[in-house]
Amino acid sequence: MEENGQVSSLSSSDGAECWRRDCLVLSNQTQNLLVAIRSNGKFGANARFANAGRITEHPLLRQLKALQREIMTPALVRYISEEAILRPFCDLYSSEEMGDTIVGVALASLSNLIDLRCSFITRNGLEMILKIVHGKKGEASDISTYEVVLARTLQLYVSCAGHPCARGLPEDLFIRILRRACKVALHPMVSPLLRRTAEQAMKSIVTSLYTFVVKNRPHSSPLEEKNETAVNNEAGEEEESFLTGANMLRYICTLIMGSDNERGSNSDIQRSVNKSSPKAAAVQLEGLWLVQAMLLVVNDCLCEPGWEELLHSVQQDLCRALLVTGVSTENIIVLSLILRTVHIVVKIASIHVVPQTFSFIRVLHLDPIMRMTEELRSGPSSPGRNISSPSMATSPSMPTGSQAHRSITQVMDLYERRELLLESLVEFCGDADFSTFCYAQYDLSRRFPPLFDRLCAVLVENCFYVVDEDSSSALRREERTGVSFDFGAEGFLTQMDALALEAMIGLLRQTSLAVSHPLPPPAELTSLILSRLEQKKLLMEFASLFRRNAIKEGIPFLLGNATRVPAGSSYRNIFGSGVADTPAFVLVEPAGGREVGACLYYLSDVLDKRALGEYLGELGRELPAPASGEGEEGAAALAAWESEREKSHLQAGTVRFYEEQLKGFLQEFDYRNKSLLSCIRETAYRMCMPGEAQKIDRVMEAFAKIWAKSNFDAGKEINPFCSEQGPFILAFSLIMLNTDQHSGKMMKPMKKEDFRRVHRDSDGGNKLPDEFLDRLYDDVKAHPIIMAEMIDAGFSNDVTWALEMRELALSKDVISKDALMRCSMQVTGSNPKDQAVAQALHAFVFSSLWNNCLTAFSNTIYMCGISLEQYLMAEGDVELESTKLDSSLTPAEEAYNVALDGLCFLAKTATMFGVVSAVNHVVLVLLSQLPLDMQDANGSLVRLGNQRFSLHCLEKLFCVLHDCMPMVIDAWGELGNFFSKSFLLGVFAKEPNVTSSTSSSTDCTEVWEELRHNPRIVVAGAKRATSEGGWFAALWGSSISSERAKAQEGEERRAMERVKMLFPTMEEFLRMIDKLEDKAHLQFFRALCETGRMKSKGAADSYAASYMMLLVTEVAIRRSTDNVVLECYMKLCQQVTSSIFATINQPKNLRSQQSNNNSCNDGSGSGCNSNKNNTTSAAIEYESSLTEPSQPIRPEAHEYWLSLAIRVVKALLRAFKHFICHYLQQEVGPQVLDLLTNAPSKVFTSVVAPLLSSTLLELLSEPQYLPHVPTHSILVRLLNTLCMMATACSHPLVQWRTRKALTIMVKEEHYDILRDGEDVINALVTYALESYSEDEEAVGCVANASEVDQGENLESIADDVTTICRRLVAAHDLGSTDNENTEWHRVWIASLRGLCALVVLSRQYRDRSEALLCLQHCLLDSDIKRLPVASISLLYEDVVFPLTEQICAPSSAADPAPSRSTKTPADTAVNPTSTQTFVTSLLSSFSPRPTAKVATKNSADPSSAARERNQIVAIDLKCRVVGLLPKVLLHYVKSLGETPEVLQELWQRILGTLYALYTAPTESSCNTVTADAQDARELRRCNALTEEENVLREAIQETIKNMIYVLSATLSEPECEEVMQQTPYFWTSTKNLLRTFDFAGPLLAHIDALDG
Repeated sequence: MEENGQVSSLSSSDGAECWRRDCLVLSNQTQNLLVAIRSNGKFGANARFANAGRITEHPLLRQLKALQREIMTPALVRYISEEAILRPFCDLYSSEEMGDTIVGVALASLSNLIDLRCSFITRNGLEMILKIVHGKKGEASDISTYEVVLARTLQLYVSCAGHPCARGLPEDLFIRILRRACKVALHPMVSPLLRRTAEQAMKSIVTSLYTFVVKNRPHSSPLEEKNETAVNNEAGEEEESFLTGANMLRYICTLIMGSDNERGSNSDIQRSVNKSSPKAAAVQLEGLWLVQAMLLVVNDCLCEPGWEELLHSVQQDLCRALLVTGVSTENIIVLSLILRTVHIVVKIASIHVVPQTFSFIRVLHLDPIMRMTEELRSGPSSPGRNISSPSMATSPSMPTGSQAHRSITQVMDLYERRELLLESLVEFCGDADFSTFCYAQYDLSRRFPPLFDRLCAVLVENCFYVVDEDSSSALRREERTGVSFDFGAEGFLTQMDALALEAMIGLLRQTSLAVSHPLPPPAELTSLILSRLEQKKLLMEFASLFRRNAIKEGIPFLLGNATRVPAGSSYRNIFGSGVADTPAFVLVEPAGGREVGACLYYLSDVLDKRALGEYLGELGRELPAPASGEGEEGAAALAAWESEREKSHLQAGTVRFYEEQLKGFLQEFDYRNKSLLSCIRETAYRMCMPGEAQKIDRVMEAFAKIWAKSNFDAGKEINPFCSEQGPFILAFSLIMLNTDQHSGKMMKPMKKEDFRRVHRDSDGGNKLPDEFLDRLYDDVKAHPIIMAEMIDAGFSNDVTWALEMRELALSKDVISKDALMRCSMQVTGSNPKDQAVAQALHAFVFSSLWNNCLTAFSNTIYMCGISLEQYLMAEGDVELESTKLDSSLTPAEEAYNVALDGLCFLAKTATMFGVVSAVNHVVLVLLSQLPLDMQDANGSLVRLGNQRFSLHCLEKLFCVLHDCMPMVIDAWGELGNFFSKSFLLGVFAKEPNVTSSTSSSTDCTEVWEELRHNPRIVVAGAKRATSEGGWFAALWGSSISSERAKAQEGEERRAMERVKMLFPTMEEFLRMIDKLEDKAHLQFFRALCETGRMKSKGAADSYAASYMMLLVTEVAIRRSTDNVVLECYMKLCQQVTSSIFATINQPKNLRSQQSNNNSCNDGSGSGCNSNKNNTTSAAIEYESSLTEPSQPIRPEAHEYWLSLAIRVVKALLRAFKHFICHYLQQEVGPQVLDLLTNAPSKVFTSVVAPLLSSTLLELLSEPQYLPHVPTHSILVRLLNTLCMMATACSHPLVQWRTRKALTIMVKEEHYDILRDGEDVINALVTYALESYSEDEEAVGCVANASEVDQGENLESIADDVTTICRRLVAAHDLGSTDNENTEWHRVWIASLRGLCALVVLSRQYRDRSEALLCLQHCLLDSDIKRLPVASISLLYEDVVFPLTEQICAPSSAADPAPSRSTKTPADTAVNPTSTQTFVTSLLSSFSPRPTAKVATKNSADPSSAARERNQIVAIDLKCRVVGLLPKVLLHYVKSLGETPEVLQELWQRILGTLYALYTAPTESSCNTVTADAQDARELRRCNALTEEENVLREAIQETIKNMIYVLSATLSEPECEEVMQQTPYFWTSTKNLLRTFDFAGPLLAHIDALDG
């Protein structure tokens, strides 16, 4: 029993149980093996019964039987050693006498013993088995049985490798059995079944090995099962694990390189293998499958502590093998597995393979893709450069040479390879953390050029090509000029371009998903990223300038932007001090040539190596020497020149500067203890050798000196030179040898013997060792000296590889603390700090990504749109697409939809990041695919509705506007053009049967019903077909059948419905516009105005402008707080109204007047209906009817233009109502009103007045329109406008509306009574006197008089004025201050003057009488108890006396009831001051009488009876006025008592006036009756005058009598006694005046009685 084995650790009961189970297993296996041996006649197993004495058993058989007997011996514990148990089986396997069947059974028995986990199996036993099995070399007698033996052997390998005790086996043993299995798998003669078995065995062996490696790591979780514990070896020593996996990985890397060498070392990777051979491809496939299995087992453990050796092997061996093989292989399957392996490596160890990943993406993906893309662009549809703007695309030249004559197979191979690489990029781009990893590690790093930007550029280049016009026409002609174009045009390019598009969407999607769960990044992190980004931009700008012109641009930029540090500072300390944020450019003082060269060394990673080599090889120029001179001046000049030469190394461009610069660059290399060739390779990596031999000589000379100085004490194996010239000569020769061997231009390359002979005496006459020269020759021949641009071909060289994959010159501690350097592709699920870093990076990633995404998506949409249009054109019927709306998508349409989704996704992501420009560009791209041609309105709209891809684009546009509205700012100009065209095409229109809920509310949220009308610019199919028939069709019959026309009309209607379904309703559209910011709204509004602006005076432009006025008005009133919007709106209104009004103002052509009356006889005076179906055709027809503004137009055209004017006026009136009812915009309303009132007379009367009167009536009637009293200026404008309509338009309905509007204004008090009362009164009087006569019967007979309430009786003008007077009295008592009394009295007296004017100038007696009655009520108002004396005097001066004079004074020259005169609107109401002075001028006794006016109706003279009745009426008015004259005095006599002198003066003037009236008629009558009055008419007139005079005299007599009696009674009251005392001569003067009257006797007696 083993004392120290693992068995001893088990309890005795467990050990007995294990041994019993092992015995059963051994018995079974030995029995099976004995049966196999007995069945073989070679050993005579059956003859022992016949000749038992003469035949001896085979020793191996006896050995096996002995083992069987020992097993059957009862025992509680195992007493047989492991070797004794396994030896019989191993001996049977290794015996040459055994056949394949017995060997196979023996192998199966061993496998079963191992697989069943017998407790006696240890590491030693496994090692013994493997060595025996691996050491046997047999020959196959029978192929079938030999393959069985091989299969059993492979199974034994798998069993041994998978046993738990195998973890103690040396790693080389795993490699040997793996190599044995690999040979079986790669043998060309094996069957497919055995090959699959061998491959599976290889995978199992590798998986087992790395499973043990994972289990043995200190930080790995235990994966052992309960009974699978390690046991000790036979010697009792505890097992030690030697497995790291590094050696196995190196061997696998040799397989990936295409070599099946048993030893896995770095030297094997450098071996030159024919990678194109089928065997090499098979070997590479096996290695790639194995390494994938290994990586999947190791997975994330690779980056944990303790895995440094395996990780180093992955970095240096695996990545190198993948790069070398990926660059050189031509096998697509091998390449696909390489790419798959690359993805696994990068995903699990991205932070540790940063430079390797850069090469993976650049060398294996980007560079090959671009090379193949350029090679495949050989057709007319393939431009040389793919750019975002189609107008900038250029056609490529046809390829020359072999590229133009590729075979179909070669072209297809290129396509397949390119597709494979694009698929790999799609997988990279789809990773959640790839973009941030790439951006942080490369685009923010100083060592690498920007990778993310280049990746995006390559993807854009490989998206759908943008072609120019020639290429597009070639596509439309379906030209085929080459094989590559045929394949690319049909299918291959479509698939590959879609892959590039998918990669762009993958990058965008991952960025968007990251933002959906935001983590606010720290501010210092964002500032760090910004700082590094600025530094990187500075570096790349310097690299660009250096590449373009290093001398004139690059170096001056470096000197101007570098940070200066003190002299003596070391660049190695600056860049290797662990400070990651060192400035981009650092120069040590004094910043001469040596310092610049050292700086260029550390900047060489981002510089163009060829430009750097050419610059460093420059010779420079010497400073010009001064002219030779004599004396002190010459000596001083020479001394100054010498001094300047000493400092020439500080002056750029001089010889010494370039010499020091080259030395400074080369001195930064570490050449110590490195061979000359290795140092040359390292130098060539940093800078390409110049092209000129003179520059190469200069560089090599400086290099040789520095190398020799660095290795002067090195051994002979490194520095065998004996002279200073030896290194220089050999270095220059090696450069020439490299060109000789690898340029491909030499017919007979140099041989090794020639190379030795050349350098026989090159070392200063000494001979260099032949072995040394041979080694250099072989190395250069096998591995060319790689320049920087050939790095992908130099991965097999150790020096180049080490330089390319070197780590950053920063300590691990610094890297671990740097948040950006820690960024990896394992951020998802990591700690919050790393997630915050990724979150901060996403914003910068998107800023670099969105422009490329936009270009890719727009290119795709552009090209697919062309393809889809060609498809529809090829079908020959536009309707075909509409019948297939539910059919499957074509590849072009699928790509089109993907690009649309990408644009929508881009806009949403840009909204999350706040990138306004991206969203606006997306909107512009979408709009570019939705052209609406107003010249072909019908066709463009039908195409939009019938093309499925266009409808999808329209849908995405509204999705973007819905989701990204706040970010859409600069695109609203184009959106305005699009929406205005859509509005004109009727997209927002509703059918007539759709009822509207629009009310008369001033709320802008209600949609104006006019906006729902269809402009009908799109002509229906049947009508268009009729119009297109022309005269020929009318003569011979149309070729277009009615059925086809109806079908076409139905199809167009369905297309319109499909478009309308995607558009928002007018309500939704206006709400969307209302949400816009000021800048965006202004752009949109200006676009609307530009569309509505009339480009010409043609009918079509005017028709569109009239409808656009509706939309522009609605948008303007919803944003009326913006002064710029209002300014633009007013300019548009002025332009449109002036043009249309001028056209209407032309005289009519009366030749077609009769046809006009028949066509427009509705009697409304509003013109023809503008929404009839023939408006568009009418616009075209009337286009030719308008020639010059002064020439007449046809009547039907005139009616058409009237309809346009009505539409424009409606829009202006809607704006006017809105501006008036909003207090802040009330000042804009008059401007709109001026546009209407300044219209020509004919336009005003026929178009403006009917609509304006209705609007003003509505404005004053509805309480919501004028919630506040308007300002004085606005009120004056309204009053002037009402007066203007009353005087200019004779239409009864307009007159009625004006009259009602004035009444409502007075009744509802839409004015300030003190401020505006006088203006209102003047307007009322003006209307009463200047308006056309109101004929209520005419009002009731007009077409649209339904708005007139037939039962409504409007109050008279006199009643309105009376209302004003009473409100003045009611609102202001007499106890107010003097100022208020004065103002109140002024307005009150003005109202009285207005009533006087009505009394004097009204045309009808009824009006004059009513006005006089109202005047009497106002003058004698009982509510007015007292008046100031001044007011009473003014009342008599301005009201009573003038009225008496106008009514009662005799006048034979004027008619007391004047008739109307014809006045233009400008004469009557345009002047704002006309109504204010109208009454005063009429009532002034010194003003001339109103001119005679011509009546518009009943122009014949009235009959004599009617005139007599008028004269009788006049007598009645005179008598009432005479009676009113003293009543006013008597009413206010108590107020006059305060100033008796005023009372006496007024009393005397009243008596004097009455006397004048009393005595005047007699003279008038005498003058009137002439001597030659012969006829009866004159006689009757004279009699009437005489009768009138008598009546008037009687009235005066009664008035005076009553006045005397009332006045005497009033003055007799006690309170008036004081007044009489102050005027003792009051009655005396009265008697003197009364004596002139012939009836004064009784009155004088009454006065005398008072005096007594």
